Amino acid sequence: FDPAELKALAASIDATEQAQPVQVHPLDEPDEQGRLFELIDGERRFRGVKLLQDERPQDGPRSVACILKDEPDPVMRYELAVAANHGRAEHTVLETADIVRKLTEHG
Repeated sequence: FDPAELKALAASIDATEQAQPVQVHPLDEPDEQGRLFELIDGERRFRGVKLLQDERPQDGPRSVACILKDEPDPVMRYELAVAANHGRAEHTVLETADIVRKLTEHG
């Protein structure tokens, strides 16, 4: 993610709040990094809020508006993430090829 664009997004979130919630899937157990949710859609927004938190910890914790997508099938979660994110950012040819490979492997 472009640092200048993230900084601009963080400033926008700070000024007007988070307009669009991120989508998450609850994990049965914390992953290796201690996370309890898998982020499906909204990584830029999540990083924007985190950037605000990191820049001004004295303001206290910031919450991230979320939509809970309880999709048990990991392939379907991947497809949801691709559908939500692929058209929004420039992807390299290798990233696109990897997406196509993963989607065709799982039919």
